[in-house]
Amino acid sequence: SLYNLFQATLNPGDEIIIPAPYWASYPDMTILAGAVPVIVETTVDEKYKMNPAKLDKAISDKTRMIILNSPSNPSGSNYSKEELDSLAKVLVKHPNIVVVTDDIYEHILWGDSEFNNILNVSSELYNRTIVVNGVSKAYAMTGWRLGWIIVPLGYVETAEMLAQNLFISAPSIAQFAALKAFSKEATEI
Repeated sequence: SLYNLFQATLNPGDEIIIPAPYWASYPDMTILAGAVPVIVETTVDEKYKMNPAKLDKAISDKTRMIILNSPSNPSGSNYSKEELDSLAKVLVKHPNIVVVTDDIYEHILWGDSEFNNILNVSSELYNRTIVVNGVSKAYAMTGWRLGWIIVPLGYVETAEMLAQNLFISAPSIAQFAALKAFSKEATEI
């Protein structure tokens, strides 16, 4: 889903802001799309979360996208509503930046953490936020590579066009397993 998204929406020279630590494939998929990864380093003292000042400093006139992965792979850090709201306030000022919220770990939280993504705190970003998710982590289907993207209407046609040429369909066994994972019996375990 992420590779499809990057190929469908990015142009050579576009920049993507990626908070570090990050999933190892983000920069490579960015480069394959001809875009430039802009890595924003975070520290243990920051609980491996990007703050508004660092986000603002990373934005340039070439910035087209930001990836927010919360809970994060590999750190496990989870942004609170307040932290997401502070990032959203920066992003609202930059209407050309698409927000990608990689929610693959939404059901894997530490302690009393609560899952939120940027759409839970900012309706102003609704028309330029893309949600990426899948069944790999929450439903123990690692390796099946069954995922999805939820996009604003303006992105559907482009993403569909690329997907039709890259992927014929998810394997039928993966589709049936996903249906079972979403069933009432599976969610009551």
